[in-house]
Amino acid sequence: MSVEIGDPARGIILRFFACQLYCRLTVFLFEQAAFKVFLGTWGCGFSARQVREASRISAKHIYDVRHISWMMKMKRFARLVMLLPILSMGIVFPVVNLQVLADTSSDNLVIDGLVSNPLNLTYAEVESFPQVSEIALLQCVYAPQGAPFNWTGVPLFYLLNLANMQSGATKVVFRATDGFSSSLTIDKAMHPTTLLALKVNGTTLSDTQQLVGDLPAGYPYKVVAPCKHGYKWVGWIREIEVVNYDYKGTYESQGFSDDASMPNCIELPKIEPPYTTLNATSQADFDITIFSGGILNKADFNQTKGHIELSVTTEDQNGFAYLIVPKKLLFPAFLVFSDGTQTQCNTTQSQTYSFIYFAIGAGTHQEEIRGALPADVTGPKTVSDGKIDLRDIGYVARRFMSTPTGLLWDPRADLNFDNKVDMQDIAIIAGDFGLKY
Repeated sequence: MSVEIGDPARGIILRFFACQLYCRLTVFLFEQAAFKVFLGTWGCGFSARQVREASRISAKHIYDVRHISWMMKMKRFARLVMLLPILSMGIVFPVVNLQVLADTSSDNLVIDGLVSNPLNLTYAEVESFPQVSEIALLQCVYAPQGAPFNWTGVPLFYLLNLANMQSGATKVVFRATDGFSSSLTIDKAMHPTTLLALKVNGTTLSDTQQLVGDLPAGYPYKVVAPCKHGYKWVGWIREIEVVNYDYKGTYESQGFSDDASMPNCIELPKIEPPYTTLNATSQADFDITIFSGGILNKADFNQTKGHIELSVTTEDQNGFAYLIVPKKLLFPAFLVFSDGTQTQCNTTQSQTYSFIYFAIGAGTHQEEIRGALPADVTGPKTVSDGKIDLRDIGYVARRFMSTPTGLLWDPRADLNFDNKVDMQDIAIIAGDFGLKY
């Protein structure tokens, strides 16, 4: 909008009201900054007005009197600052044409850091990505009780895969417009239940929605991190950065737990569409998490071949399949096949897991990951026993120089999938000798 001021008297009146607005805004910002610093309310999301009301009642019981004294001095300083434009009205504000410009990029989401494809996404672009819904409990670290909400948003792993997150990353940092920040480990950030929410209880996030402890919802984006305290649920997000160091956010740098796990929070929420947990062996730490935007018809671990086999149906041309596999279950040179043809996929690794993401088009597709526990070829009753020992070396050695047409052929002995058992396979199993899973 544009306002033209032609009459000098009208110009003086307009400048006067502009000064008044500047004064009030200056006091408000100083008060808000002071209260946020000393009352630590960023993570709980209280407004400055709510903090002022609370401080009149409980300051003498909770906070040091020196903090309140310092804050009042800051307020007096703010009042001195606000006089400056009034004293210089005729000099500082001689302008007769005021323009108010809309910030069209205020809803943009930036994803950067250790990524090969940095992103600057509009709200419409984020909204167009596959979304899921889940009911998760939000609880502030100070609140005795939380409350469940129905969240809808884009799985964070989807966004990080679009940005092509690089190996070696350890944390994902979330930054809000007011300077608040926090982070999640790669393992937590890449779990299917960790979302970048756009809606709560079916309604688009807005600052008029009141959540736990009068916490505003935090338009346009809010992290949903089930089983983590509220200061990990950053709202008003504008930037997501992938880093390779131990980042400490606003609360964490003040001594709060970086893990932030809620006590007695055992089960993660049910997500729609659901994800599947597949137990590759009898050991619990070999659980494979599988998630797809379509219908998962089949999920199986072929222990004889060392293959993870999926059948996925999707109506979306931009469909996907996503797996979280324990690193020790996969051979480093594992291969991914789609409908029998070797294909490329995005792979990221943490210290514990391999995160495998590959795109699929509309229709029903057979997906296969070859290279799970390749060297652990035998055990009692020819079943893998979770260790590489002399029995495994002997098993491969007895099939040395065999091919698929020979009598001694066994695909489990072909550790590098080249349709023959040779010195390369012997070297692989010798290198893995002594490993236990």
